[in-house]
Amino acid sequence: MYEKAVIARNYVSKTEFEKMNTKGCAGKGRGKLSECRVKVSENYIRQQRGKAGHIKALMDINFERNRSCFTTLTFSEEPADIDAVYRAFALFRRRLGKKYNALRYVAVIERGDLQRWHIHIIFNMICNADNTANIIACWNKGVDVDVRNVFDVQGLAVYMTKDFGRYEEKLYARKRYLVSKGLEQPVEINNWGDRELYNQTIACSGRFPGTVKKVIQNKYAGKVVYSTYKCDTGVFGDYITAEVKGLI
Repeated sequence: MYEKAVIARNYVSKTEFEKMNTKGCAGKGRGKLSECRVKVSENYIRQQRGKAGHIKALMDINFERNRSCFTTLTFSEEPADIDAVYRAFALFRRRLGKKYNALRYVAVIERGDLQRWHIHIIFNMICNADNTANIIACWNKGVDVDVRNVFDVQGLAVYMTKDFGRYEEKLYARKRYLVSKGLEQPVEINNWGDRELYNQTIACSGRFPGTVKKVIQNKYAGKVVYSTYKCDTGVFGDYITAEVKGLI
């Protein structure tokens, strides 16, 4: 079996598959064209799953429970287009960044059930009255700003990525998520490059029971098994917490 793993702070996510998928969509004819369309659809779903997995790993590595803020920004007036949503967030980010040292965030742009745009964000700051006031003061596109303490980072990551597999026309070929500079990145490794290094790196997964998330049969990769092993991987340094400028 081929194996690849994504290593976060508190878990290892492993994917096992029988065959290396090296096939393209070469060939002509109606049958080949139909086959390629199916593969493109499969690739899109796989890419969305990969992006959601990346966001979950980034949040697990960089944001500490009870020392992070979860914020939802809404618009009092619906933006004219998706570009206006990105511009509004960029302005908000610049304003808040002027107030804090070492500010880190992960933001996800989403369209709710009422078809209204909003932005979910996790910040590496303690959720107290002063920080909440600063967040609210920097957002000038609406009066409804929800700021909460983060009790469960991994649970919040699942919530923030819940729509990544759903098609949204105005977000197609656009980034659903925006991240700050300075975030520690997950470690990605596989067993067909350096098997010994791979086995050493994911050693913690052998000491803990795996939670099999999903088993599928793929036309190109054969049997695919997704597993998660919860453990302190010991790969990453201390958490970084944003502080108001002038106080540190």
